[in-house]
Amino acid sequence: MYAGDYDALPPAGRWSDCLLEHVHSGSFVCPEAPRLRSGYAFNRALAGMAAAEFFRLPRLDRTVLLYEGDRGWNGVGGPDDLVRQPRHRGKNVCAFADGSGRAVERDKESDLIWQPGE
Repeated sequence: MYAGDYDALPPAGRWSDCLLEHVHSGSFVCPEAPRLRSGYAFNRALAGMAAAEFFRLPRLDRTVLLYEGDRGWNGVGGPDDLVRQPRHRGKNVCAFADGSGRAVERDKESDLIWQPGE
């Protein structure tokens, strides 16, 4: 929704602030990490990308947009920042570029796409 409104993805370091108007709960708290204002981080490789470029990416269903991380509010990073102790029965929750979300098992993390064009 943000990309449609602004013709770009949110900038690095401000994604949580930018997406607030599109989130009904006004929160990015993971129930398994309630001490963090945001238990998620934004894939830095996609930050600020033009919407037209973003929507042309191949395999949007495997391209990570948001993922479980410990960087807190407006946190950005990449695959090395995915939490190492999965919070959900051995799985990490990711939101993908196609708008879907799912819990990913540790042994399936290598199937995730982090860089455009991978």
